[in-house]
Amino acid sequence: MLKKLGFKNIIPLYERNRIKIKSNLWIERYPTTGIDNMLFIKSEEGNLLNYNDCNIPVYTRNRLFKKLDKIDILLNNFNHAGKLFDFPLPNDKEIKIRLKNNFKSTIKSFQPKYTIPFASSHYYRAPENIAQNSSLMDSTNLIEIDSSVIPLKVGDKIIFNDSFTDYKIKSSENIILNKTDLKVRDQIYSIEELKEASKLYCKKINNGFMQFTFWIPPLLVKVTDLDIIISLKMSKKEFSIVNSDEQFHISSTSQELWTWWNKPYGTDSFIVAGPFTLNSGKQFPLRVILLFGLLTENKLDLKSLFKMLFNVKGIVFLFNRREEILGLIFSGKFIIGMRN
Repeated sequence: MLKKLGFKNIIPLYERNRIKIKSNLWIERYPTTGIDNMLFIKSEEGNLLNYNDCNIPVYTRNRLFKKLDKIDILLNNFNHAGKLFDFPLPNDKEIKIRLKNNFKSTIKSFQPKYTIPFASSHYYRAPENIAQNSSLMDSTNLIEIDSSVIPLKVGDKIIFNDSFTDYKIKSSENIILNKTDLKVRDQIYSIEELKEASKLYCKKINNGFMQFTFWIPPLLVKVTDLDIIISLKMSKKEFSIVNSDEQFHISSTSQELWTWWNKPYGTDSFIVAGPFTLNSGKQFPLRVILLFGLLTENKLDLKSLFKMLFNVKGIVFLFNRREEILGLIFSGKFIIGMRN
């Protein structure tokens, strides 16, 4: 694709393959899930690890740290960046304590000289999710966590000396932050259009898990703009309309549901944007379907995994994620965060 766009000097950055950029600079990519990666930058001046959105178990982080040289600078996200599945939603103080503990745990794993809070200046636009904005932190909330933290603000520039023993921060006065706005839905999909989308989604997951979906309970969803409650049953490969007195699990609009079921990475977008309201603490059907959707979209479903076991490239793909797989096993998180 890049060659078609006219780029000529393209260097593939393969997994766990340290590439020499010039005489004193190397980069290496470490995969952590289907799509997320850490980027390790090694130089004579110092080493930098861009950890960013890699959400991996402590065991995995500790194992990966042993494969890296010392880390002078750690770039690490610090806010939640997706739907919080707690029901009811905890207060802001409790959420921030949880975020701080996660941030501190990552620092402990990688033991950097300096930690820069990174890539977390966002907000939620979906009407069902705007309540989460009040629990978002800024970098100054992290100063007390660890002596390595440098609380840069958006637009700040940091300059280290050659030995990484000191630094200075330059702030910019020309930074204009985007105004927060609310997402507006201007599309309503019919029941028939939603059914077609749900059939495609269920078929994709059933194929990926070789029809092993019969045990997944139905997910009850209130479609707010159509004023109906539907029951999505994976093994039946479509939804049915149920009695309006049913206790539903979530509510959302037809536009958001159609996008979830019809787009290539719809599940990931549905989780991150969070355009739905939780209506029950019993989230087992929702969490399993979202997990199966994520695995299928990222080619980590059963069918894809079996193909990998009989393919050299597939075995390499799995081997490069060995710490992540072991970490999930040892932490018991086969279905991440699942409760009720």
